[in-house]
Amino acid sequence: MGIALKNLAQRIIQSFPFCFHDELVFYKPEAFDNSLFMNKLGAEYKTTVFNDGFVASVPNPLSKIPLKVTFRFQPDPITGKVSFTLSLFELNLSLLLFFALGLFFRFYQNPLFSNLAIVFGILFYLISIHTSVTGIKRSIIQISGTTYDLGELELWKKQQEWMKNELLCPACGEPKNPYSYHCVSCGIYFATPSKHNEKVQVNTTGTENIHYHYSKKNEKNSR
Repeated sequence: MGIALKNLAQRIIQSFPFCFHDELVFYKPEAFDNSLFMNKLGAEYKTTVFNDGFVASVPNPLSKIPLKVTFRFQPDPITGKVSFTLSLFELNLSLLLFFALGLFFRFYQNPLFSNLAIVFGILFYLISIHTSVTGIKRSIIQISGTTYDLGELELWKKQQEWMKNELLCPACGEPKNPYSYHCVSCGIYFATPSKHNEKVQVNTTGTENIHYHYSKKNEKNSR
């Protein structure tokens, strides 16, 4: 959890003090309905969806402080991306209260309690955002019907390259079977099987493939 909090802190610094942005990208299961997904997500947070987005009040799992969250859904034929923005106004007030408490103890010559109040306030702030983001992503994954999160940047970059190559599975990078509508590795469904234009005779004997070369017969030398 230490690494997660460190990465979270870096992102918070970039957007502090007003809001925190994050997103979740997932592969859409077969027969995925974009409108139905957004309506279910809106119902999860007891609000109405407008133009592929909505604003909801999401209670923080740690402090139960309701946070204003703006959701937006951006689908394509293969993936769905839910971006969301947390308003940090309420958490900022909590952080200021802890800092004020720290200054109060500092004024009365109690540096130990002062430092503890400030450190506890910062940890409370970071963990509150972390638990809120984790809870939102868990809800998105559950409602979407998938268990795969493409939010990791490095994996997402690799998948962008795989999607450019028609001979590779866009989900895992495994070479496609030209006679199958599904990936032999991860099982993802393809709209159409890949087309391999190979001029190689298929050999089923277990030995290496045999390449045939044809040449015009020399009538004089054949006698």
